[in-house]
Amino acid sequence: MRAMFWTIVVVATACSSGQADVKDDSAAGASDGADGGADGADGADGADGGADGTDSGAEGADGGTDPYACSSGTSWTGGDRESPEMHPGVACIDCHEARGERPITVGGTVYPQAHEPDDCNGISGLTVELTDARGEVFTMNTNRAGNFMLDGRSGTPTWPAHAVVRSATGERAMGGEINSGDCNDCHTVEGASGAPGRIQAPCAQAAGPAGLW
Repeated sequence: MRAMFWTIVVVATACSSGQADVKDDSAAGASDGADGGADGADGADGADGGADGTDSGAEGADGGTDPYACSSGTSWTGGDRESPEMHPGVACIDCHEARGERPITVGGTVYPQAHEPDDCNGISGLTVELTDARGEVFTMNTNRAGNFMLDGRSGTPTWPAHAVVRSATGERAMGGEINSGDCNDCHTVEGASGAPGRIQAPCAQAAGPAGLW
């Protein structure tokens, strides 16, 4: 997948995830540290107020949580058992092709944060809309694992295409074209081929310059 940068079209003020485990613990980042000086957005960690700026700054930006933690607090534990909820965050098309399983033409996972680990469940109840080169629109919904997919029997987009993730209160659109439907192949924990990390929900805070992430 190429040109993996997304822009915020309308920023939602809150996730419509239906997941009680997606946390907003900003207050947790504002504790430890007698002087509380330069420790990120919440001003924490470090008796001299400056030693732990990098760590606490990341915690402040991510609501007091580890940016590499699983926000939902739940993960896929079914191994390779076939399920639409299997292996969130993992490149599903490559895996299905390698195992000779039913074809998927588009698939990926939507998360609240940019660096969620593989198999961590993402956000449910979102809509992913893909418009292909012919103007045909393919609509997919995220399931309980945050996974979305287009079964090969439901059609195959003509590449390149454009994509948008929608919630009840906002949307987030990709800034460039997509040339492959295996979204998690680029939207990995750290990001690959120009992607800065996971596909993020509209409510997620932009992490890159000029609203790109």
